[in-house]
Amino acid sequence: MSKIQDVMNLFMESWKNSTQLIKKLPLLLVVPIVHFLAYYLSLYLVSFINLGILSSLFRSLIFAVILSSYFYVLFQAMYYKRFKFEYLYSGIKVFLLKSWIFLLIMNLAFYILMLLGINILLGKYIFVLPFIIFLLFNPMPEIIYISDYDERDMFFYNFNFIKRNFFQWYSINAVFLLGLLVLFFIGSIIPYVSNILILVYTSFVMIFRGQLFKKLYLSNYRKRVFNHFNQ
Repeated sequence: MSKIQDVMNLFMESWKNSTQLIKKLPLLLVVPIVHFLAYYLSLYLVSFINLGILSSLFRSLIFAVILSSYFYVLFQAMYYKRFKFEYLYSGIKVFLLKSWIFLLIMNLAFYILMLLGINILLGKYIFVLPFIIFLLFNPMPEIIYISDYDERDMFFYNFNFIKRNFFQWYSINAVFLLGLLVLFFIGSIIPYVSNILILVYTSFVMIFRGQLFKKLYLSNYRKRVFNHFNQ
Protein backbone atom coordinates (compact mmCIF):
# COMPACT_ATOMS: atom_id res chain seq x y z
CA MET A 1 0.00 0.00 0.00
CA SER A 2 1.43 3.35 -1.06
CA LYS A 3 1.39 6.41 1.18
CA ILE A 4 -1.16 8.02 -1.13
CA GLN A 5 -3.47 5.04 -0.63
CA ASP A 6 -2.81 5.29 3.10
CA VAL A 7 -3.87 8.95 3.03
CA MET A 8 -7.05 8.07 1.15
CA ASN A 9 -7.91 5.32 3.63
CA LEU A 10 -7.23 7.59 6.61
CA PHE A 11 -9.35 10.34 5.08
CA MET A 12 -12.31 8.05 4.38
CA GLU A 13 -12.22 6.40 7.81
CA SER A 14 -11.89 9.72 9.61
CA TRP A 15 -14.68 11.24 7.51
CA LYS A 16 -16.97 8.31 8.26
CA ASN A 17 -16.25 8.42 11.99
CA SER A 18 -16.68 12.20 12.09
CA THR A 19 -20.03 12.24 10.29
CA GLN A 20 -21.34 9.43 12.48
CA LEU A 21 -20.30 11.31 15.61
CA ILE A 22 -21.93 14.53 14.37
CA LYS A 23 -25.17 12.66 13.58
CA LYS A 24 -25.22 11.44 17.16
CA LEU A 25 -24.05 14.74 18.70
CA PRO A 26 -25.03 17.56 16.29
CA LEU A 27 -24.50 20.20 18.99
CA LEU A 28 -20.75 19.68 18.59
CA LEU A 29 -20.94 21.87 15.48
CA VAL A 30 -22.30 24.89 17.37
CA VAL A 31 -20.52 24.56 20.73
CA PRO A 32 -17.49 26.60 19.53
CA ILE A 33 -19.84 29.56 18.99
CA VAL A 34 -20.37 29.60 22.78
CA HIS A 35 -16.60 29.48 23.33
CA PHE A 36 -16.06 32.20 20.74
CA LEU A 37 -18.55 34.54 22.41
CA ALA A 38 -17.19 33.78 25.88
CA TYR A 39 -13.64 34.52 24.73
CA TYR A 40 -14.44 37.89 23.19
CA LEU A 41 -16.63 38.90 26.11
CA SER A 42 -13.75 38.07 28.45
CA LEU A 43 -11.32 40.08 26.31
CA TYR A 44 -13.68 43.05 26.46
CA LEU A 45 -13.82 42.84 30.25
CA VAL A 46 -10.02 42.64 30.50
CA SER A 47 -9.59 45.70 28.28
CA PHE A 48 -12.30 47.53 30.23
CA ILE A 49 -10.62 46.85 33.58
CA ASN A 50 -7.27 47.99 32.14
CA LEU A 51 -4.76 45.71 33.84
CA GLY A 52 -1.78 47.31 32.13
CA ILE A 53 1.19 45.00 31.53
CA LEU A 54 -0.78 42.11 33.07
CA SER A 55 -3.38 42.29 30.29
CA SER A 56 -1.44 40.03 27.90
CA LEU A 57 -0.93 37.48 30.67
CA PHE A 58 -4.64 37.44 31.47
CA ARG A 59 -5.54 37.20 27.79
CA SER A 60 -3.43 34.08 27.37
CA LEU A 61 -4.91 32.61 30.55
CA ILE A 62 -8.45 33.32 29.33
CA PHE A 63 -7.63 31.69 26.00
CA ALA A 64 -6.22 28.66 27.85
CA VAL A 65 -9.45 28.40 29.89
CA ILE A 66 -11.54 28.50 26.70
CA LEU A 67 -9.32 25.90 25.03
CA SER A 68 -9.46 23.61 28.07
CA SER A 69 -13.26 23.75 28.09
CA TYR A 70 -13.47 23.03 24.35
CA PHE A 71 -10.87 20.26 24.49
CA TYR A 72 -12.83 18.58 27.28
CA VAL A 73 -15.98 18.65 25.14
CA LEU A 74 -14.03 17.03 22.30
CA PHE A 75 -12.43 14.52 24.68
CA GLN A 76 -15.83 13.34 25.92
CA ALA A 77 -17.14 13.14 22.35
CA MET A 78 -14.13 11.26 20.96
CA TYR A 79 -13.81 8.69 23.71
CA TYR A 80 -17.33 8.32 25.08
CA LYS A 81 -19.55 9.75 22.29
CA ARG A 82 -21.45 11.96 24.69
CA PHE A 83 -22.09 15.65 25.24
CA LYS A 84 -23.50 17.58 28.19
CA PHE A 85 -23.63 21.34 28.64
CA GLU A 86 -21.98 20.92 32.02
CA TYR A 87 -18.78 19.94 30.18
CA LEU A 88 -18.44 23.60 29.17
CA TYR A 89 -17.57 24.58 32.74
CA SER A 90 -16.49 21.26 34.28
CA GLY A 91 -13.73 20.99 31.69
CA ILE A 92 -12.18 24.38 32.44
CA LYS A 93 -9.48 22.94 34.71
CA VAL A 94 -8.93 19.58 33.01
CA PHE A 95 -6.57 20.72 30.24
CA LEU A 96 -5.87 24.22 31.57
CA LEU A 97 -2.20 23.74 32.43
CA LYS A 98 -1.39 21.97 29.17
CA SER A 99 -3.24 24.62 27.16
CA TRP A 100 -1.54 27.52 28.91
CA ILE A 101 1.93 26.02 28.54
CA PHE A 102 1.16 25.35 24.87
CA LEU A 103 0.25 29.01 24.30
CA LEU A 104 3.31 30.24 26.19
CA ILE A 105 5.67 27.99 24.19
CA MET A 106 4.08 29.12 20.92
CA ASN A 107 4.66 32.76 21.86
CA LEU A 108 8.19 31.94 22.98
CA ALA A 109 8.91 30.19 19.67
CA PHE A 110 7.63 33.25 17.82
CA TYR A 111 9.99 35.57 19.70
CA ILE A 112 12.94 33.18 19.31
CA LEU A 113 12.44 33.15 15.54
CA MET A 114 12.30 36.95 15.63
CA LEU A 115 15.58 37.07 17.57
CA LEU A 116 17.18 34.74 15.03
CA GLY A 117 16.36 37.29 12.37
CA ILE A 118 13.72 35.27 10.54
CA ASN A 119 11.60 38.42 10.34
CA ILE A 120 14.45 40.24 8.55
CA LEU A 121 14.95 37.29 6.21
CA LEU A 122 11.25 37.19 5.36
CA GLY A 123 11.06 40.97 4.90
CA LYS A 124 7.67 41.96 3.55
CA TYR A 125 6.59 38.33 3.85
CA ILE A 126 6.68 38.56 7.66
CA PHE A 127 3.08 37.31 7.72
CA VAL A 128 4.52 33.87 6.94
CA LEU A 129 6.07 33.69 10.43
CA PRO A 130 2.84 32.84 12.30
CA PHE A 131 2.18 30.21 9.63
CA ILE A 132 5.57 28.61 10.40
CA ILE A 133 4.62 28.44 14.09
CA PHE A 134 1.24 27.02 13.06
CA LEU A 135 2.96 24.22 11.12
CA LEU A 136 5.48 23.44 13.87
CA PHE A 137 2.82 22.94 16.53
CA ASN A 138 -0.09 21.86 14.35
CA PRO A 139 -0.95 18.55 16.10
CA MET A 140 -0.70 20.05 19.61
CA PRO A 141 -4.47 20.51 20.24
CA GLU A 142 -5.06 16.80 19.65
CA ILE A 143 -1.95 15.82 21.63
CA ILE A 144 -3.30 17.81 24.58
CA TYR A 145 -6.71 16.14 24.82
CA ILE A 146 -6.23 12.74 23.14
CA SER A 147 -2.74 11.52 24.01
CA ASP A 148 -1.45 10.44 27.42
CA TYR A 149 1.59 12.73 27.30
CA ASP A 150 2.01 15.23 30.14
CA GLU A 151 3.18 18.84 30.02
CA ARG A 152 6.85 17.85 29.97
CA ASP A 153 6.67 15.31 27.15
CA MET A 154 3.90 16.60 24.87
CA PHE A 155 6.22 18.89 22.88
CA PHE A 156 8.73 16.10 22.27
CA TYR A 157 5.91 13.90 21.04
CA ASN A 158 4.61 16.75 18.86
CA PHE A 159 7.78 16.69 16.75
CA ASN A 160 8.00 12.89 16.85
CA PHE A 161 4.41 12.69 15.60
CA ILE A 162 5.19 15.12 12.78
CA LYS A 163 8.28 13.11 11.86
CA ARG A 164 6.32 9.83 11.65
CA ASN A 165 3.16 11.19 10.03
CA PHE A 166 4.27 14.27 8.10
CA PHE A 167 2.76 13.34 4.73
CA GLN A 168 -0.47 11.88 6.10
CA TRP A 169 -1.19 14.66 8.59
CA TYR A 170 -0.32 17.71 6.53
CA SER A 171 -1.70 16.54 3.19
CA ILE A 172 -5.13 15.90 4.69
CA ASN A 173 -5.12 19.11 6.72
CA ALA A 174 -4.13 21.05 3.60
CA VAL A 175 -7.46 20.05 2.01
CA PHE A 176 -9.40 21.61 4.88
CA LEU A 177 -7.17 24.68 4.86
CA LEU A 178 -8.15 25.26 1.23
CA GLY A 179 -11.80 24.99 2.26
CA LEU A 180 -11.22 27.60 4.95
CA LEU A 181 -9.63 29.96 2.41
CA VAL A 182 -12.73 29.60 0.23
CA LEU A 183 -14.92 30.58 3.20
CA PHE A 184 -12.72 33.61 3.87
CA PHE A 185 -13.22 34.63 0.25
CA ILE A 186 -16.98 34.27 0.67
CA GLY A 187 -16.65 36.32 3.84
CA SER A 188 -15.33 39.25 1.83
CA ILE A 189 -18.68 39.23 0.01
CA ILE A 190 -21.14 38.10 2.73
CA PRO A 191 -19.36 38.78 6.05
CA TYR A 192 -21.96 37.86 8.69
CA VAL A 193 -23.09 34.62 7.07
CA SER A 194 -19.50 33.63 6.44
CA ASN A 195 -18.49 34.11 10.10
CA ILE A 196 -21.07 31.54 11.21
CA LEU A 197 -20.09 29.17 8.40
CA ILE A 198 -16.42 29.46 9.37
CA LEU A 199 -17.19 28.57 13.00
CA VAL A 200 -19.31 25.55 12.02
CA TYR A 201 -16.74 24.47 9.41
CA THR A 202 -13.92 24.81 11.95
CA SER A 203 -15.96 22.69 14.39
CA PHE A 204 -16.21 19.92 11.81
CA VAL A 205 -12.50 20.17 11.02
CA MET A 206 -11.59 19.86 14.71
CA ILE A 207 -13.77 16.75 15.02
CA PHE A 208 -12.20 15.31 11.87
CA ARG A 209 -8.68 16.11 13.10
CA GLY A 210 -9.44 14.34 16.35
CA GLN A 211 -10.54 11.20 14.51
CA LEU A 212 -7.51 11.36 12.22
CA PHE A 213 -5.12 11.89 15.12
CA LYS A 214 -6.59 8.94 17.05
CA LYS A 215 -6.02 6.72 14.05
CA LEU A 216 -2.42 7.87 13.62
CA TYR A 217 -1.72 7.87 17.37
CA LEU A 218 -2.91 4.29 17.85
CA SER A 219 -1.20 2.88 14.75
CA ASN A 220 1.76 3.31 12.42
CA TYR A 221 2.30 3.02 8.69
CA ARG A 222 3.58 -0.58 8.83
CA LYS A 223 0.65 -1.68 10.95
CA ARG A 224 -1.84 -0.05 8.58
CA VAL A 225 -0.14 -1.69 5.57
CA PHE A 226 -0.30 -5.06 7.31
CA ASN A 227 -3.99 -4.63 8.17
CA HIS A 228 -4.76 -3.47 4.62
CA PHE A 229 -3.36 -6.63 3.03
CA ASN A 230 -4.91 -8.93 5.62
CA GLN A 231 -8.50 -7.71 5.41
